[in-house]
Amino acid sequence: RLPSQAYKQKFQNRVLELINDYDPDMIYFDDTAMPFYGCDDQVGKNILQHYYNHSAAEHDGKQQVVVTGKQLNDQQKGYMLWDVERGIPDRPQEAYWQTCTCIGDWHYSQSVYNNSGYKSGATVIRMLIDVVSKNGNLLLSIPVKGNGTIDSKERKVLADIKAWLDINGESIYGSRPWKTFGEGPLAEAANPMTAQGFNEGQAYSAQDVRYVVGDFKSPQTDGAIYATIMAWPAAGPFTFKAFSIAEPSYTGEVERVTLLGGGDVEFTQDINGLTVQVPSTKPNDIAPVFRITFRLDDRTAYEVLQGLINGVESFIQSVATQSQPYNTGKLSPAKLDQLREALAKAKGVNIGTPDDLCIAAREELAAAYRLFLSDGVNKGGAFNGVIEANLTTQYLIEASDFTRSAGGNSNR
Repeated sequence: RLPSQAYKQKFQNRVLELINDYDPDMIYFDDTAMPFYGCDDQVGKNILQHYYNHSAAEHDGKQQVVVTGKQLNDQQKGYMLWDVERGIPDRPQEAYWQTCTCIGDWHYSQSVYNNSGYKSGATVIRMLIDVVSKNGNLLLSIPVKGNGTIDSKERKVLADIKAWLDINGESIYGSRPWKTFGEGPLAEAANPMTAQGFNEGQAYSAQDVRYVVGDFKSPQTDGAIYATIMAWPAAGPFTFKAFSIAEPSYTGEVERVTLLGGGDVEFTQDINGLTVQVPSTKPNDIAPVFRITFRLDDRTAYEVLQGLINGVESFIQSVATQSQPYNTGKLSPAKLDQLREALAKAKGVNIGTPDDLCIAAREELAAAYRLFLSDGVNKGGAFNGVIEANLTTQYLIEASDFTRSAGGNSNR
């Protein structure tokens, strides 16, 4: 049955007293949203209002507290912090959020210790990287034994986390989401949550990349992009596609690439992206982080367009002999012609054209190039040309169900 008004009022008053007496830094609602949500929203709103105002009064007008809730709607995310339990959204979030998870069970378990069931430091760090790239915060629980201590395996997890952060912390602390959060198999896949979350355990690989932009308050990191490969790839070239002039995330010409803990590395930048030379010596055992900074870009929009034109033109020249009209897996001549048409249109833009038109032309050509990369090969059993018109219903009496077993007529 629904709680009485007197009970709700008593609950509200008691919570307000606790806020006044203890001045907590966080109120953590571990169910869904606020108390009595769906029954009497005003109770929860009163608590939040008092809590936020109390904090501001105690800290010279600055807000120093947070209230969390789970399974929040968009309106609730405006006045509470969305908490995802043991999970990570598969896409970046506009509003700040956090995930709460534990390296083992929520409470100390001897069997977890005996069976080596803790998350490793590498697992935690990769979760942290993914969370931060999507505008989130990681709240990590380390279960404590009854005597107030943690065991040796838990200390090892924390030591591994610390060792990585000692080298790569500037890519985490104060960083913010970039134009794109990442690339690779997991960035392209869907990973829906169940109820409050419960979708952690992703198998991050050396093909997965996450991006953030550095802390604008630090001269060293302001404007720098941090690209983290989620597991060490083989030594040699590795390409970050997000820095291709054909990508929406293109930021300009790269000036310097530094492997955190390992020094500057050689690189090239072309229409494929930014290719760095991964060294064989590893400054950490979990995931390499590259700090990427850019030249002061004083090029006009027309000059940037010309850079893309040159890149697409070189690409077409390099693949022109690889196209075949029918062989599965070969480049489609018809779709390559479409890319040529887009290139010719972009080349028709003259010097002196207004910047907005140059930008629009660059975006159109870039989109055509990306489309060709994703859909430019012949697919097995499919028509590989360009469909100009569908004449099926015009020339066939029946467009479907024309077998005898479906009642069709052999004369049709």
